[in-house]
Amino acid sequence: MRLNYYYTDQILQSEFHSENFFYKINFNKKVSRISFIFFTVGPFNVFTEVSLPFWLSFIFERFKLVKFIIPKWYEPKWLKKKVYKEIDEENLQIIPRNYIEIIYIMYKNNLNFLQEISNPIIILEELFSIRIDKLITGLLVLHIPIRALKLENVGDIELINFRKILLIQLEAIHFLYSHQI
Repeated sequence: MRLNYYYTDQILQSEFHSENFFYKINFNKKVSRISFIFFTVGPFNVFTEVSLPFWLSFIFERFKLVKFIIPKWYEPKWLKKKVYKEIDEENLQIIPRNYIEIIYIMYKNNLNFLQEISNPIIILEELFSIRIDKLITGLLVLHIPIRALKLENVGDIELINFRKILLIQLEAIHFLYSHQI
């Protein structure tokens, strides 16, 4: 069962909070110490590789001070391996929680590494679709009333797409069991 799922600017803006996500960058230029209200960063020399909050890395990239380092999970070999494991194994695989949001933001803003490697976007979308299908299939086989549901390794965008279907399925189960008495 192949269904089309999507992610929009509105969903990404309302659900993705990048303050706790760190991203690896490499400085192209020397940057002196910068003081913010709650913390200070720097100084950084040329070719210094650091992990900074995504929002700060994004700002540095916009000023052409850094280059994003391609994450391991964006390499085609890693992605294809996850796609095959998602198909073969029952449970969802461990992947970065906000993988769709990060790539979408980078793609939308034409950040440098996506221009170099665009093929993984197709594999990422396939991975996303397989994971959503797996979540829905798992929910459809659920035919008993439940009080709790444990979801492991689910990304934020996947959860948003799954939420509406989950509510409909749980209401249907409740309706069936309430009318059997």
